[in-house]
Order: sequence, then structure tokens, then C-alpha cells
Amino acid sequence: MAHTHAIPCSDMELTVEDLGQTMLTIFSQIPGGIDQFRRILNHATPSPVSHGTASLRTSARNKLQEIARPFLDEMTASTTIPLSDQPSFSQLQSDPYFTNTSLGKALYQDDVEVFQALRDLGLKPNSLLPCGYTILGVAIILSRDYILEHLLTVEALGVSTLVNGCNPQRNPMTLALDVERMALFRRFLLLEQDDAITSAVMMHCCQFHSAHMLAEVVSLGGNIWIVDAASKRTTLHAAVDNPDLAVLDYLLLNMHTVNFFPRWMTLGLQDLEGHTPVTKAAAAGRYQHLTRLVRVCDTRAHTENADGVTVLTYAARRLDVEMVQFLVNAGCRGMNNWVPGGNPFSSLVNAYAEIQKTGDERNESSVKKVQVILLITKILLSCNGDPFAYGGGQAQSPFSQAKKLCFEEFVEIVEEWREKTIGETVEEA
Repeated sequence: MAHTHAIPCSDMELTVEDLGQTMLTIFSQIPGGIDQFRRILNHATPSPVSHGTASLRTSARNKLQEIARPFLDEMTASTTIPLSDQPSFSQLQSDPYFTNTSLGKALYQDDVEVFQALRDLGLKPNSLLPCGYTILGVAIILSRDYILEHLLTVEALGVSTLVNGCNPQRNPMTLALDVERMALFRRFLLLEQDDAITSAVMMHCCQFHSAHMLAEVVSLGGNIWIVDAASKRTTLHAAVDNPDLAVLDYLLLNMHTVNFFPRWMTLGLQDLEGHTPVTKAAAAGRYQHLTRLVRVCDTRAHTENADGVTVLTYAARRLDVEMVQFLVNAGCRGMNNWVPGGNPFSSLVNAYAEIQKTGDERNESSVKKVQVILLITKILLSCNGDPFAYGGGQAQSPFSQAKKLCFEEFVEIVEEWREKTIGETVEEA
């Protein structure tokens, strides 16, 4: 018996998407309809029946493809939610795209037959979807294993395939880590021709994941000494960005366990911004990370960036008393360095200048900042800091700049320090 299906017209607008959606809905309701639909679309050779029937079938197939192709282009090009750089299962679950479109439904229901039918209509195997992820990316996040298997075997998508439209650096392996699918990660690893875990994967793991996951990746061949060619970052740079201190601890311990010298050398490597892992931690205000790094680094070689700006300068810029005190106690140098980026004293005076610019010197917040500036000044002076030193293209010393700004408390503290220092020098003589 022939199947007849009426096209619902009550609320349907005459659009390409509605026609394409309804067309697939009708075929999916017929037993074996999806297979029949695919045969119609894929029937490229003349039928053994009359030429007229073959022509009619060809015309029907061409018409279906003509109707469906704009529909496919439209549904993969529109945007329903903001693009995202991090996977969000709940965001994908709530996206109407996965309930209102054929491709969305196929992905959400892991219906590989409908997906194959859409491929026959001309859908690209890894189209970028409105959520910001590609088809492969969504299949990984939602654990749609049938479609995933189809993409990896039939479509032969590899580990370098795009998974996120916002961040081309993301790849299937990093996404598998994000959703904690280690079995899938291992499968992707086997797809690599040289069976190697790339620097991008290692940086991603060190920056975003736990020490336990990092240990598992290392057990599969991950290299903790690898340097990313594009960013010049080491795994230590990446670990500084990770709030989980256990990752940095794991790296420092294992670098030391295998061979002391690679850790020593890695601590001195600079990324594209000129930061060593130590200066990066100071600039980012990562106090706990900084303390761990300083305790194992060479404070003479690893505590300056490419421009000569020291960790003490970064700590002073942040007005971080605890960090300044720790660095001074650890013997970090560079208190009186004069480079274009300045030194700790010039950073303190500049911080006061910013307070002056706001015109709110007497409000509670500004008063507290000034007290912090003065406290750090005393700490630096007690450890042979010299606010009269200048150079590096600077026309004035920090002391002269403070006088020009009428920073009276700073000037008073420095003058008292100078008188005391001169007096002690005379007594020693």
C-alpha cells in the first residue's frame, strides 16, 4: 500500500528550511524511508525501467537536492547563541537548534542514518554549527558515538580537524580532554601518524586540567619539556595559568626526578612576550605559583623578562606587599635596575601618579593604596634599594619624580633613610 503523508501547514511558513525539515520528517516516518530517500538522492545511473521513468526520478532527485541545499547552507551558517571557546554541555542542551533542525536532531539523538541522508543532500561532514563548534566537536562533547564513529571511519576526519570556530588551535584531542573522555583521547592518539602528543595538547592539558590527567597524558607519551613553536611557551608557562597548583608541582617534581638540568634550562626559557615562567607568575599575581618557582630557580638568571624588567618590579606594580617581601627575602635582585620598563621604585611613584590623576586622593581606597606604596618603599629601602638611581632613558630618578608630584610622604621616608644611611657610613669610617 502506498504511503501518503500530508504536509502540516497550520503554522508553517513557506521557507526553504520548513520544506527541507518537513521532507525529512515525512521520509523518517515511512518504514525504511531514510534508506529510500538516500537511494533516490544517490541514484546516478539510469534505471532498468523506461527512459521516461529514469528521467522523472532524476528530475525528482535534482529537485530534492535543489530544495535541500540552501536549507543546509542556511542552518549551518546562522547563529543562535554566542560562539564559545570552552565546551558547555548545558548550553548545547538548551540550544533550540538541537530540537528545531534536522541536523541538530540527528546529532542530539545520535541518528547516523539521518546524518548520512543529510550528507547525501550535500552537507559538509564537519560543518560549523551555530553554537561555535563543528559537527565533530558537538559529537565529542555530547558523546554521540555512532556519528563519531561515522566521522572517524567513513569520513576519515583526523586529529587536526577543526572543532571550534572561535579557536583554531583547539583540536579533537584537547576537546576529548575537556570532556574527560580518555578512551577517545587514546583513539585520536592512534590516528596520529607519528603517534605523538603535540605541544598544543600538552599546553592545553597543563593550563586547563588536573595533575592526575596530566600524569595520564604523560604516561601515553606526553613530553613535559616540550616547547610550543607558535607561542614559545613551555609547560611551566602553561601551568602558571592553571589555578590548580598541583599541576605546577607535578612538573617541577618530575623535571627534577628525571634530570635536574632540563628543569633548570626550562625555567630560563622566554615566551613570545619575553616572560620566563617566574616573571609570568609575578606579572599575573600568582603568588603561590611564584613561590614554588623562585625556590627552584636561579634568582640571578630567571627573574627578569626579555626587557630586563624584574619580578620585584612586577610585584611593586601590583602593590603586593606579601610578594615583595617574599622576593626580597629570597634574594631576588633588580631593585635598582634601570630599564625602559622601570624598576620597583619608579613603579611605586607611577602608581601614586595614577591616584593623582583620578582626583580621589582622599577617598578610603586611595588612602589605603598610598599606605601600601609607602610600606613597600620601606621594605625596599631596608634591603639596599636606591630611589636615587636612574637611567634606561629616564630623565629623572624616582625620588625626583616623587618631589615633582608632591608625594610628600614618599620624599620624607626617603630623606630619613638617606640621613640614616649617611650617618651609619660616617660612623663606620
